[in-house]
Amino acid sequence: MRFRIWAGLVLVIAAALVVLPCFGPKAYAGGSGKVVSITVPNPCVVVNRVEGDKVYLLSGGVCAQVISKIQVSVPSSVTRVTIYLDGTIWHTEDIEGKGGR
Repeated sequence: MRFRIWAGLVLVIAAALVVLPCFGPKAYAGGSGKVVSITVPNPCVVVNRVEGDKVYLLSGGVCAQVISKIQVSVPSSVTRVTIYLDGTIWHTEDIEGKGGR
């Protein structure tokens, strides 16, 4: 009986850790420019900073390794971003975005 309770609790916590980050802030408020969607290695990463065409992410701990997208604000002239994860280049991609805010 105890095992079932603990197993159920672990399952609920694991599900919450995967689903709840999806409801967090969607766009990094990086000032003027355009909001674009970028590919990230998992939904638990956190935007540390955006410097022109460079987006710096930090790992958010243990997370399901599901590639997803987040939104960040970049200067209007940027057409390609380089994405860094914990200080190391992870990915480079062409972007499309909405106009200035």
